[in-house]
Amino acid sequence: MNNKLVSHLLDSADPAVRAKAVEAAALARQWARPVQQELSDKVYDTLAATVCVIAPGLDVADHALLVEYSLWLYLLDGRLDDSEHYGTRPEDVGRRVLAVLRGGRAEAEPGDFFETSLAALVEELRTRDGCCGLLERFVLRLVDGVRAGVRQAVLSRRIAEGVEPLPTMEDFLELAYRHVNYRSVALALLITVGEHPDSAAQERLDAALVPASRAVRLANDLRTWAKDAEEGTLNVVQLVARDGTRMTPHAVRDRIQGYRDEQALLLDELHRSAPASAAVLENNLRVAIDLYTVDDLQFDLPDAEQAVG
Repeated sequence: MNNKLVSHLLDSADPAVRAKAVEAAALARQWARPVQQELSDKVYDTLAATVCVIAPGLDVADHALLVEYSLWLYLLDGRLDDSEHYGTRPEDVGRRVLAVLRGGRAEAEPGDFFETSLAALVEELRTRDGCCGLLERFVLRLVDGVRAGVRQAVLSRRIAEGVEPLPTMEDFLELAYRHVNYRSVALALLITVGEHPDSAAQERLDAALVPASRAVRLANDLRTWAKDAEEGTLNVVQLVARDGTRMTPHAVRDRIQGYRDEQALLLDELHRSAPASAAVLENNLRVAIDLYTVDDLQFDLPDAEQAVG
């Protein structure tokens, strides 16, 4: 595990957490072997270190499951962002994902790792959730994230073709925070924590993920705005608010802090009724935002693919 992100995460971690991260990364590499050419070697170590620091008390199987779901989201983004490379349209990718979420293994195309692995991941999460109800929320948020991802891919293409104007900052953020899929990842995390909060607590936990998702999306755009400007990629820092105000890095930082405060308020009263769930969501957001301050952040695609995305 030799990259800045992993060092940043694990240098001060307990040796047992470091060992779990190594094992979870190895399990994830084995899981992703059929699509290893689509992922860089760094991503396994980075994601494993991240989930182990966020929830160190989980067992390695749960850590590996969370890494595998995160890797699947990388595969999803690749198919939405680079449809020419995969020979399909974003709309078609979205339809297939929704079909698998409805029909499970029976709907997945045999031999298609992208589809069969999604069905298997949902089954694993269902086993851990039991009848708690978090899985249903997970599926709903993933469906919403996929639809937002398809819409963003189509919007980006239409803007590049000159047939649609740039959105306002608010309209773009409303789409982009859903596309980042932070909510489905966090709900998968809550399922593995295994606290089984009641329906009222689940509602509040889910609500807290909205400002958290917005904060993460803004942190992402703050990190990548110069690169996105060069590549012509949509980024909130380059957009104008409905009132005509142009966004600046300073304004984005203020909004990030505001969203973090909003999540904290929503989670505050859950420290008695769902303490483990509230604590892990707080830690999840803290780690996610913190990672965007580290220099070595480009770990999602192999070097040969960087110019394609």
